[in-house]
Amino acid sequence: ESIFFFVRDDDRLCAFGMLKPITLTIGDTMIDILGIGNIIATVKREGYGKMLMHHIRDYLIEYERIGMGFCDPSVANFYQKCGYQLTAGLYARYRYAYAAQDGEREQLKKPRHILSYDPNHQIIERLLATDDTIYINKPFW
Repeated sequence: ESIFFFVRDDDRLCAFGMLKPITLTIGDTMIDILGIGNIIATVKREGYGKMLMHHIRDYLIEYERIGMGFCDPSVANFYQKCGYQLTAGLYARYRYAYAAQDGEREQLKKPRHILSYDPNHQIIERLLATDDTIYINKPFW
């Protein structure tokens, strides 16, 4: 169900990441997105991470899908340079819908930025239009 992206240089794996189908629930509204996750450049400072994020963005554009993920504030500038929108503070409203059943923590503990790419430029505005809790149907994407 997840979509994996790999950037290789000959036989060397240089970067990888994934998109995972996620449903966000805000009140009675459900929004299907692709969760951006596990973004790792194994070779640093050679453009492979940027290439990976451009491939992911191109996929989102081609299939007209919303991509969203969490990132540490220390790397937020990288994602912004790759064309993703960054939103600080919104992470505090996210909860894992089935945390109690799975024995996991419900809320994200560490401050994160939300990175997103929305071909229609509406997802963040929709999320900011309310103060409601945002439930995630799959933990730790």
